[in-house]
Amino acid sequence: MQLFIADGVLRPPFALERPSKTCPHCGAIVWNEEEVKGVNKKYSHYAICCKNGNFSLPLLRKTPKKMLKLMDPARMDPQARRFREHIRSFNSMFAMTSHGAQVDYTVMHGKGPYTFRMHGQNYHAIGTLIPVDEYNPKYAQLYIYDTHIEIENSYESLARKKEQDEIEK
Repeated sequence: MQLFIADGVLRPPFALERPSKTCPHCGAIVWNEEEVKGVNKKYSHYAICCKNGNFSLPLLRKTPKKMLKLMDPARMDPQARRFREHIRSFNSMFAMTSHGAQVDYTVMHGKGPYTFRMHGQNYHAIGTLIPVDEYNPKYAQLYIYDTHIEIENSYESLARKKEQDEIEK
């Protein structure tokens, strides 16, 4: 068994098992380790979901059938494949900020879920609400600056990002 050092102590790796508890207030499925300690032992208390029944969120709406078809990994038609290949870009189009970090690309190989590892500081670029005259709009400016051309600006922003990524490689 491989050991590692945490808090100056040699420890075995921690294995987090499947969540096995249910919040009595909202029905959220939680891990045993998420229970608030030092509270009435007769009932389980969880602060991570509904703050012990202090608020409730509406249930999520069902995902539209068209979206489910696009996300289905078994579908290999060109439209579904393109959607899955570019889903991060599509999500970025609606972001009001841009995430930045020094990314370690060496862990992004093989099969399995997308892995994102970064070094150094994590930051978000926001920008001003009104673009400076000589620059193209970006971030929230794409939606606030001129509603008639917001989609065109979003596409241009993605094209510039793709060009920049190609230059950096």
